[in-house]
Amino acid sequence: MRERVLTLLRITLVALLALATACSPKPESAEELALEVIEENFRTTDLSALVEVNSVVMHSSPELDAEGLEAIYYSARVLEVFVGEKTPEIAFVRYVEPGEEPADQYISTEIISLCRDLNGVYFVPDIGFELPAEEVLLIRARELADAAPLWTPNVHSVCR
Repeated sequence: MRERVLTLLRITLVALLALATACSPKPESAEELALEVIEENFRTTDLSALVEVNSVVMHSSPELDAEGLEAIYYSARVLEVFVGEKTPEIAFVRYVEPGEEPADQYISTEIISLCRDLNGVYFVPDIGFELPAEEVLLIRARELADAAPLWTPNVHSVCR
């Protein structure tokens, strides 16, 4: 079941990233697509980390009833912070269409980029900000973490 979910997540990632990069030369694999977006994710969000998800809870979000979204709440152990505030544990939310199952509910470890709202709640800003913890992506994430202090400060454009 876990492998099937991982495969579906990778296929979805490839399809969505292919649409987003339609005007540029098309990479050949999901790995290349993820390598293209990881730096942008790191530069435009408040926190990027390697996490091990340890609980997933899904329920309707009363504050978003007008938009008809449901909230999936995650709790995770932070294995490594690449960009942002260091913390051993993190809770975050992802909003989905009603009835949508969390595709990654069985994935235990992933690279995630999150925004933080005015109340301090972390959230997944959109599709493509949760990447598989594959070795090539971890190597790139660590390279980006080393370079992050040299980046020009930004306003976290995805988050605001």
